Amino acid sequence: MSTHVNLMKSGEFRRQGAVSGAFVVQVCIFSTLAFGLVFGALGFMHFQIARKELEGAREVWKMREPRYNTLQSMRNDLTELQKIREELEGWANSRVHWDERFLKLQEIVPAAMQFRRVMIRGDHDFIREGKGATAVSLPGRIYVISMEGRIVSDNPVAVVNQFMDSLARAEGFQGLLSGVRMPEGLKQESSQSEVPEARFIVEATTERLAF
Repeated sequence: MSTHVNLMKSGEFRRQGAVSGAFVVQVCIFSTLAFGLVFGALGFMHFQIARKELEGAREVWKMREPRYNTLQSMRNDLTELQKIREELEGWANSRVHWDERFLKLQEIVPAAMQFRRVMIRGDHDFIREGKGATAVSLPGRIYVISMEGRIVSDNPVAVVNQFMDSLARAEGFQGLLSGVRMPEGLKQESSQSEVPEARFIVEATTERLAF
């Protein structure tokens, strides 16, 4: 008969099973702290690098800002000059040199016709291009030439018709006029001579001249 006597105290026993829970918790805490320090150091390094890059960009901007402002000012001035040029070109396109044309007009006026008054009126004309919100109004101008005078002839109708036909084909007016008409009929006037006199008004309208 044999007897087994254990002389070790209970606190001196070695655990033969899994790692204790307290040890696992300690390992997790230290691991978390280590990762936090590593990521914090990396974040701080990236922050320092970004701050230096930002400071460098600010220094570069300080050197380039005057040139940038100058270029912006030049661009704005160029835009304004282009607008002025377009307006001047539009004005030039819609302008008619009437003095040259009226010199040619003298060559087609019948001998029996005398002018008392010649007036030129320019009317603005706008047309819409496009549809909806993208539609724009394009400016233009239409001129109306009103010629008033008298005809001393036995056949004033033939005289005024001859003048109207010649005017539409005359140099300087051909292609410019869209129509020639008499807004009123001939009006007979009393005359001391044997040849009858008639008063006339002829209106000539130009094509639309775009700005």
